[in-house]
Amino acid sequence: MSAPGTIDESIDIQEDRSDIFHPVYTVRYRQNSIGTIDSVSSVGSQKLPVIKILGTGGTIAAKGALAIPQPGYHVDLTIEDLIASVPDLSHTCRGVLVTLNDKIGSGYYISKTDANSLDTFKSLGHGYLGNFVAGEAHYYFPALKPSGLKNFQLPPLFSGSLPEVAIFYAHQNFNNDLIKLAVKHMHLKGIVMATMGAGSLSDLTNEVLGEISSENHLPVIYSKRSTDGMIPISGLPKSDNHFLVASGYLNPPKARILLQLCLFEQMDIKQIRKVFAGVYGG
Repeated sequence: MSAPGTIDESIDIQEDRSDIFHPVYTVRYRQNSIGTIDSVSSVGSQKLPVIKILGTGGTIAAKGALAIPQPGYHVDLTIEDLIASVPDLSHTCRGVLVTLNDKIGSGYYISKTDANSLDTFKSLGHGYLGNFVAGEAHYYFPALKPSGLKNFQLPPLFSGSLPEVAIFYAHQNFNNDLIKLAVKHMHLKGIVMATMGAGSLSDLTNEVLGEISSENHLPVIYSKRSTDGMIPISGLPKSDNHFLVASGYLNPPKARILLQLCLFEQMDIKQIRKVFAGVYGG
């Protein structure tokens, strides 16, 4: 193991390219390094992967992963944990992984809980996939993809914009005119509501959402303000709810991205509901 603040000499990190927002790095194992020899012996004939990472201001996201909402600290703090999670290929078929503070979490369900602390990414009710001990990745469970994980096909080197979806944060005396104005002037394709409790909104807000969604064929995702918990189908209004969808375990930002991808693939409301059913919503 290398000293804190340094990078293992068995790997080579080079800046691959930079996009508008983040640098992208390519990580390769050096030939005949101890890391390579140990890794090859553990994977047999399988070829060691070339890792590409996205520099997001400090935290590590696999290339192609969705951007992390807020920056953390410098890349060097977590690069060794990232490398440790790869050599034996036991990380495969697990989806996006978030490695921070010696913990391994599923990027599909993990949430950012603190705006200032490095120990911010938490996997609360869903639990962690594993941890790091003495530079080794220890997984608690066999490799499985998260429930509800769906792959979407974006064009190569996609740099366009996804359909416009707005998040509204519900609160006491919420002004429903905000929803009406946004739909009229922003040409929204979808709405995510951060509800109070497990889908709780005022009767008037539910009525407005039901009318607007039906008139405009606009999907509305009911999510939650709380860090943990979920929105079941039973949390939706009982009437005028044809275009209302429960987010299940997804928080508002993740529900928004998932809805944008569904809309990008031109899914109808039945298909969108089926996608969210994968995370126990729909």
